[in-house]
Amino acid sequence: MNQSGGAFDVATLTTDNVERIEVVRGPSSVVWGSDAVTGVINIITRSGRGGSKMSASARAGTFGTLDADAQLARSSASTTYSVGIGRHGSNGIYDFNNQYGETVLSGRADAAIDEKTDASFTVRYVDYTAHYPTDGTGAPVDSNSYNTASQLALGARVRRLINSTVSIQGALTSSAHDGGTDDAAGQGSTSSFETLDHITRRGAEARAIAKLNGGSVLTVGGQLEEQAQRSHQQFGGAFSSASVFTVARHDHAAFAELVSTTSRMTATAGARIDGNEQFGTFGTFRVAARYALIGNTTVRGSVGTAFREPSLSENFASGFVTGNPKLRPEHTRSWEAGIGSGLHGDVLHLQMTYFDQRFVDLIDYNGSVPFGQPNYENVAKASARGAEVEIHHAPVHGFFGDLSFTRLETKVVERGFSTASTATLVNGNRLLRRPDLTGSARIGFTGIQNLTTDVVLTYVGERDDRQFSNSAPYVAAVTLPAHTLIDLSGEYAVPRSTSGARTALTLRVANLADTKYQSVAGYKSPGRMILGGVRIAY
Repeated sequence: MNQSGGAFDVATLTTDNVERIEVVRGPSSVVWGSDAVTGVINIITRSGRGGSKMSASARAGTFGTLDADAQLARSSASTTYSVGIGRHGSNGIYDFNNQYGETVLSGRADAAIDEKTDASFTVRYVDYTAHYPTDGTGAPVDSNSYNTASQLALGARVRRLINSTVSIQGALTSSAHDGGTDDAAGQGSTSSFETLDHITRRGAEARAIAKLNGGSVLTVGGQLEEQAQRSHQQFGGAFSSASVFTVARHDHAAFAELVSTTSRMTATAGARIDGNEQFGTFGTFRVAARYALIGNTTVRGSVGTAFREPSLSENFASGFVTGNPKLRPEHTRSWEAGIGSGLHGDVLHLQMTYFDQRFVDLIDYNGSVPFGQPNYENVAKASARGAEVEIHHAPVHGFFGDLSFTRLETKVVERGFSTASTATLVNGNRLLRRPDLTGSARIGFTGIQNLTTDVVLTYVGERDDRQFSNSAPYVAAVTLPAHTLIDLSGEYAVPRSTSGARTALTLRVANLADTKYQSVAGYKSPGRMILGGVRIAY
């Protein structure tokens, strides 16, 4: 779903028709390629298995929020499918020009072509418009600026069993993003800004998977990818500029991964070679192992490398900003080690992890070069290390819980171009907006009188940021204070006397204590939000 260079607007990501979300830790470029620097988020569309089902829900509440969605699932002996539609809207947290509307369409179909061949197809379409009144300092002064975009993502996979030990599969993916920004002058701003982008990312992959003697599995594959962008940008006012560029680049890669499993240990080793017309050839690797000690105690460790390609804008932009076609990918080296143990018959599970990451060839913007010269270079280095603790309590008498916290230390090892103390990358300073301590606690209950409740407490520690202003000195280094949020959700299943529709009443309260905080310096964050609704399922 992400664009070249890793960009993705998480605000547009909803859980409509989503079956589950998996998070893969650590560098994952061996299998996933560019952008999988510190992990991969795998969002899996609902499959439709388990018989025919229909459901619909609607919620409304604070800030003029209105959410509605519906899903339909069908299954037979050889095929299953699901389709979903959702509409989400809000008046926003500012007093004017802050409306948001989003439509989501999604679907998945799985088919058994014959006893050895199966196929899967997915589609997700998102269309949204977001109005925003804020300028670059966070002040609400603009009454007509907005962003709009649509994104269509398609995927297809076919798998064939050759024999009892070997299978092959091929996959095609396509993602197209159209949208931009419209901010005319005269409505709270003295300048105008307009962008229009068409961005595509298309790929093909083939894999062969073989089960070897001794419980090992070998995967060998190759990938081809095309990334393309057509962009138009126009600035008006004191600084006038226009930029139009159309570019494309092609990647090819080969990878192999071996997973070996015994009664006490699982070990993984993988390597990948990528080639690109701009960057040449470079390799990445990952080695990991998990070993069972005494009882329910396990230890694990991994080490690997990953990379992030420059965005197409960083490579090829023209006009007010000039891209650099000679940029190298950003690289990272990471390792981690952990221990986990189940207590009281695995009712309580404890996991502790230490991690260390080094980032090199970081791309930084240089605004002091002569007009027409490249503004981007690989100049900076940074590190991130820390420890995580996770505790999970399985349901007992209807109660369950989770507790986790992360201690994080980030540091700029080599600065970017600017020597100012207010620069983005300052030698010896922390990376911006990375809190030194985060944590969450969750307590849930289910089972009595059709009631399910969930309470989540989230703590975010202090983090460094930059506060911009419209007068000298224009930018200041600030530290955003720590904050704690409490979220509450509940559902009551209305009793029914027949086998008809199942009805549930839902309640969600975000930021229960109405905590005042900032995620980005100068910009508001939502206060208490209350949503009530109903869900009907057949």
